[in-house]
Order: sequence, then C-alpha cells, then structure tokens
Amino acid sequence: MQPDLVIQRTLQDVHDLLLGKHAATRNWSDERTVLCMHVIVGKDDVRQALEKANDTAPCFALHEVKHVLDQRQKAKTTINQL
Repeated sequence: MQPDLVIQRTLQDVHDLLLGKHAATRNWSDERTVLCMHVIVGKDDVRQALEKANDTAPCFALHEVKHVLDQRQKAKTTINQL
C-alpha cells in the first residue's frame, strides 16, 4: 500500500478510537484506548510508511501522535493531548 494511504488510514483509526466511533470502543477505559493506539501506530507498515512518505500534513500529524504516545503519560493526559 502507498505510504500516504497507510498514514491516512492510521490517522483515521486513531481518530475513531479517540471519538469512540465503534460500538466496541465506546466503553473502553482510557488505558485500553491508548494501548490500542500504541498497537496501531507501532505496526511495521506504519513505521515503513513514515520512513518513505513525503513531508505532508498527515505525515507530520502522525509523527505528532507518535510523539505524544511516546511520552508515556497517564492515559487521560495522552487522550487530552491528542
């Protein structure tokens, strides 16, 4: 898959988790939500996409998501920052 599409899909997945758009995620704890974001952002195809992608707004946005997740703060703080 093209790097830009992987980045866009990943950002949409993180966005959906933050908003609890899926019925299963609506009742998740903040900790579980952040853990799922770590899993999504940490996939090999996402890492490779970030290495290959051009410097676009979605690429910068995903880098910022990774940066916030890497801070290892309390789950509520992480969610509020994102």
